[in-house]
Amino acid sequence: MKRAEELSNESLMVTAGKGQVYAAAGMRRQAEEVLANLEALPPERHVVLYHVALIHHFLGDKKKALRALESAFEQRDLWLVWSGVEPAFDDLRKDASFQNLLERIGL
Repeated sequence: MKRAEELSNESLMVTAGKGQVYAAAGMRRQAEEVLANLEALPPERHVVLYHVALIHHFLGDKKKALRALESAFEQRDLWLVWSGVEPAFDDLRKDASFQNLLERIGL
């Protein structure tokens, strides 16, 4: 992912993907560093909050993942269409907040 980030001219989507990989691999410090870097960016750089939610989720923080998904909804993030089938969110499916979000998205 580091190499992909370099080749993509540091695309924020690839950077977020790197954070997801770090988090899923148990590399907490690196994943949190990616999150901090994404959060420090100016708003005009537009970070995809759906991908931020995935990082939080892989870090085991369901509350932050749900907050990021709610913020993504407020920003009308197109990636939310995948929420209903995203395997990473399987353990959120029974959560009332997640179900409410899916209903508001129309899924």
